[in-house]
Amino acid sequence: MSLLAALRQWATKYFAANDGVTKDMYVSLKQAKSQKSDFDVVARVTMCRDFDEYTNELRLTDVSGDSWFTLATKLKFPGVVEGQVVRVRSVTHDSSSTKQVLAQSHFSNIMNFLPNAKLAQTITKATKEMKHKSGEGCANMITQVGSKYANMATTSLRDLFHAN
Repeated sequence: MSLLAALRQWATKYFAANDGVTKDMYVSLKQAKSQKSDFDVVARVTMCRDFDEYTNELRLTDVSGDSWFTLATKLKFPGVVEGQVVRVRSVTHDSSSTKQVLAQSHFSNIMNFLPNAKLAQTITKATKEMKHKSGEGCANMITQVGSKYANMATTSLRDLFHAN
């Protein structure tokens, strides 16, 4: 038992002082579309939601500010939660998708960093600042009525469906 405690203590100290992975071991999400083969990503899980009964959909955001989505099976990756900084091994960008999606291979892996790790703290701080500046999490208007139709009369849905 003391060996395990010593190993945990060493890992905590080591990762608090070092990144654990070098910059050449992963690709920024901003550069994902330009990659010709599989690559690794280090990013923060900014959203983790149920996709279906077997899968979670993850939104990953890194220090570049880009956000990409990927799927994580609940059986293979049960410990992935929102707020974690993770390294996703061996992904490719899915060019057939309408949104930015990272496709995983059968041998892909998602590994989480210790919360007090130097790289994890750097990415967490950067993504929280971006979220605060962008207003993410607040309601945003993403469409507007074209000028041709802006002055037309409107009828509320309530009046339309509940009129006497």
